[in-house]
Amino acid sequence: MKRSAILFALVVLLMAGGPLAAQTRQTGVIAGQILETDGAVVPGASIFGSLTDGSYPQEVTSDDAGRFRIGFLPPGLYNLVVSADGYIPQQIVEVRVRAEAQATVEVRLERTPEVIEEAIIVTSEAPLIDSTTTELSTALSSEEIQDLPISRVATGLIDFVPGARADGVWGASTEQANQYQLDGVTVNQPGFGGDFLLPNPDWLEEVQVKGLGAGAEYGDFQGGVINMVTRSGSNSFKAAVRVNYEGKNLTGSNLNVEEAGEEVDTRWEANGYIGGAFIKDKLYYFGSLGQVQTMTDVVDAEASVDSVVFLPVQEDRVESKVLGKLSWNPSMKDSFNFVLGYDDVESDPRGLDSFTSPEAGQRQESPSVFYSAAWNRPLGTANFLEVKFTGYSGEDNRLSLVGEDIPAVRILGGNRNLFTNTVHTRSRDLDNNALVANWDGFLSSGRVTHQLKAGAEYNTGSWLEKRRRNGNLTWRPEEGDGPFDPDDPATWGFISSDWEGFINLDAEIQNAALYVQDYMD
Repeated sequence: MKRSAILFALVVLLMAGGPLAAQTRQTGVIAGQILETDGAVVPGASIFGSLTDGSYPQEVTSDDAGRFRIGFLPPGLYNLVVSADGYIPQQIVEVRVRAEAQATVEVRLERTPEVIEEAIIVTSEAPLIDSTTTELSTALSSEEIQDLPISRVATGLIDFVPGARADGVWGASTEQANQYQLDGVTVNQPGFGGDFLLPNPDWLEEVQVKGLGAGAEYGDFQGGVINMVTRSGSNSFKAAVRVNYEGKNLTGSNLNVEEAGEEVDTRWEANGYIGGAFIKDKLYYFGSLGQVQTMTDVVDAEASVDSVVFLPVQEDRVESKVLGKLSWNPSMKDSFNFVLGYDDVESDPRGLDSFTSPEAGQRQESPSVFYSAAWNRPLGTANFLEVKFTGYSGEDNRLSLVGEDIPAVRILGGNRNLFTNTVHTRSRDLDNNALVANWDGFLSSGRVTHQLKAGAEYNTGSWLEKRRRNGNLTWRPEEGDGPFDPDDPATWGFISSDWEGFINLDAEIQNAALYVQDYMD
């Protein structure tokens, strides 16, 4: 009840506050001022904005100072049409909108005594520096994601941001300390850190990497913020199929004799997406389906004497990813977004290396479902509200291939040779849900402008971690002078054993956070 009272009090406080403008972690803002050619302000001008194909239309009116703001815009290129009585209409084309950012334009209208139906067309130019924020931030657009020879793993996109990599965003802490978000859903592993859900790169409209100076709305990170924004449908029908193949018959090998290691034998990836509008200007859809299969050869270190010899079993990893997204604009004020996705990784055997027998590998089973529902609405001409419910539920299991009752055999003496069974069977259950309310906007006081950001978040989650030592112990024999047979204790020589190593951790998370932040210019 106390938590509910705090959230309600914050809502009432902010609803009673000054004018605010709208950008979320998935949408951006176009803001500007309408002036005459001599610099006089033009109040009451009409500004109509939409994607270049007419999608996501919004219309606003400039205030007494000639200022306007169009909020909750999905990332992309937008056209604006500005008109006012007694002025020549003006069209500004290809204004680039990025998530969590404000695109600023200045429009100067020319007076005319006649009615002019044809608008003057102006091409927008993106500023080199965003003066509205102190954040150090870099974004990759969907065009860059498609055209660059990037990694087909989402975290590999970070490497294309100058000076950043997943395990150190501009010199920050390790990857475990990063905050990963997918459409505002925090997709870190509860209790362990690091990424848990990785989207298909073809899903992404934009990837943002933030570090120094990240706003108060971000918490629970000591590294960087990786914000991944999924694509949305539009009035234009779009569909594509992408197939990627990698094979050792097309690539060279860096493996040498008597050297441990592994290399990809074959990697197949097939993805398809489709997007469009069920109802023009109102209801948009985007869907994607993809699967990746990777077969990996692992060097058999003991058998590789005169040439490289691989273990008789390959590691077979299959990733399946599905995404569905609906964007509904019942009016020019309300907008709703619904996202549902499925992510699954299966690997058998997992964890093979040059010192591990195939039967001592593991079977990985990691199915997960994630979801998001968001409502955005401007309250008046300058107040904006976002309410969102997000979450995911998943598993990440490492199972024995031969059964939990059989102990593992690991050679004593410091090397890593493992036989018969994996040492532990491990299972994880992860759940995370969050309710978020945000306000974001501008307030002017004299010559000072304030970009206000305020909000509240309540998060609840859990993780269940279980680990059991297979067979209740691990044999540690010493390899003698004669032939060693891990299945024949008579060949072992000196024998010791490891015991214990049981974990049963059932943890719950509750977190409530409030923030208020003001950027002053």
